[in-house]
Amino acid sequence: MKPTVCVVTGGSRGIGYAISKRLFDDGYTVILCSRKNGEAMRAANKIDSSGKRVFGIGADVSIESDIKKLFAFVQKKFGRVDVLVNNAGVFWPFGPFEKCVFSENRKTIEINLLGTMLCSSYAVPLMKKRKWGRIINISGGGVGGDIPLSFATSYFTSKGGVAFFTEGLAVEVEKFGITVNAFLPGQILTEATRRLTKVSQKLLGSELITAVKDLKKNGGSSTSDVADWVSFLISPKGDKITGRLISVRWDKKESFKNRVSDERFKLRRIEGKIYKKVNK
Repeated sequence: MKPTVCVVTGGSRGIGYAISKRLFDDGYTVILCSRKNGEAMRAANKIDSSGKRVFGIGADVSIESDIKKLFAFVQKKFGRVDVLVNNAGVFWPFGPFEKCVFSENRKTIEINLLGTMLCSSYAVPLMKKRKWGRIINISGGGVGGDIPLSFATSYFTSKGGVAFFTEGLAVEVEKFGITVNAFLPGQILTEATRRLTKVSQKLLGSELITAVKDLKKNGGSSTSDVADWVSFLISPKGDKITGRLISVRWDKKESFKNRVSDERFKLRRIEGKIYKKVNK
């Protein structure tokens, strides 16, 4: 089945905007959302000035009434959702965990993890009806690596939760023709990561300090690389790929031709190594 209707959260800037633009270029209809309605509409108009295939809607993924309205609009206008890209997220607070304002920790979990789950809960029933769908989640923040991301504990926790949610949901919906995958986008210079360069090093752990230095020196990876992977997974080449945690920086599309069941492409991997059961 050829997908036609795509929903992209956090689609007005950065990675989400690049994905929305690529999906439009690939010929799909795109509904992108942002917390601010004006930003969403401006981004949609920038991609498609005709207003026929890209629509911008204000929606906060941590507020269920917003998401209910978002999917009600999509269902009424198109009667279907083929692709959901859960990209909306925040990258804060920074500093020692016990010194962070706990309401900020809670908000990060609500947006990054529960927002991903909430949007998926509205998309899955629509996909099940058509027995086809693609859900793509944005993980990140050192998840799957061998060095835990400190001094950004809530962000790290939320993105790890997204990876586990991806694996669990993938098993549930596979029989309905729905695939669920997650991406590790790598270090990309967006508005969110650009703010890192202005944060005091006292509030950043060693991994974040190194990341900031790399971003300043090299400018990070390209958002187009993430968009390329999204396009790949939506295509027929991605039909048998599900429940995977894909590193945009390290993984190659060619690796998935004969290894769709390889444990290296799940959360339980560390920098290309595989955990193995110890023989007793």
